[in-house]
Order: sequence, then C-alpha cells, then structure tokens
Amino acid sequence: MKKRDVQNFGRILDFLELTQEQVPDLLCYRHHAKLSTGLRGKIVLHMMEEKKPLLDVLTALNSHFPPVFPDDSEARNVFKVRQCKINFRKLVLRMIRDAKFRQHYVENKLQLEYGDAFMAALEKLLWEFLHRLQTVHNHQVPETTKQPVLAEDRRSSTPIRPSSEMSKLRFGS
Repeated sequence: MKKRDVQNFGRILDFLELTQEQVPDLLCYRHHAKLSTGLRGKIVLHMMEEKKPLLDVLTALNSHFPPVFPDDSEARNVFKVRQCKINFRKLVLRMIRDAKFRQHYVENKLQLEYGDAFMAALEKLLWEFLHRLQTVHNHQVPETTKQPVLAEDRRSSTPIRPSSEMSKLRFGS
C-alpha cells in the first residue's frame, strides 16, 4: 500500500473481507466500510485514469458497487454508506457515458479528490486494521510467546475525507 500500487488493492480487499468474515468484531462497521469502499473506489478510478476499456470499467463498477446494495448490519450507518456508494456509482456512470466529462474529471479533479490525502487516509485505516489484527493474534498466542501490545486495543475512528462523492461517507457517533 505504501507504494500505492493499485494493482495490489484487490488482494488487500480480499484479505480484508476474508478477515472480516473470520473475525467480524475486529473492526467497527465504520472502519470496515471506509476502508473497503475506499479501496474499491480507487480500483475503479484507477481503471478510468489508465483509460481501460469502458466495458471493463463498467464490469468492475458493477462488481464493487452493484446497482442494488445488500443490506448492512448497523442501521444507523447504512444510509450514509449506501448514499456514498450510490453517488460514487453515479459519478463513474456519468464518466462512462460522457467522454468530455470523463476527460475533464480525470485531468482536473481526480487527483484533488482521490489523490495524496485520500491515499494517506486509506493507508492509516489499513495500518490500524493490521495493528488490530496483530493485537488479536498476540492475544491468541500462548503466554510464553506473546509480544507486548504497543497501543491500547480500541476501535478505529480514523476519518477518510476525500473532497468527492466519497466525502459523503462521513460518520457521526
């Protein structure tokens, strides 16, 4: 992730989802939603930026942001997450349909909205996820081989605030 190689984001996302299935309480809903949605968004936008065939972009969009979103578990956050995904999907569909808009967005807005600040927030969310995973692992190792825990075990509250459609994924407590 530090190298920001989007080609590896699919593997990171697969690991995140597998871990979430195996240890559902590892991350709070908001942390998982932000990290998962951010990775998915970067995968799709990278395809736009690299001028991949639009049919491939649409296929990836439908895979990562399907037209009908499954119900999520925590009702208070579902609306915000769903709205974020719907708005992101609309943005990408508009770029697919409108070549002029796509070119303008990729040239003038993409880096502002999904550039360094967005990536830094994703990296922080990922490192917090990995830290929590290590903490859980350390608690399951026999006492004689445990490593000291470096930080307090608590759920993440790292904000991810791009200035774009995904910026609507701001969560209140």
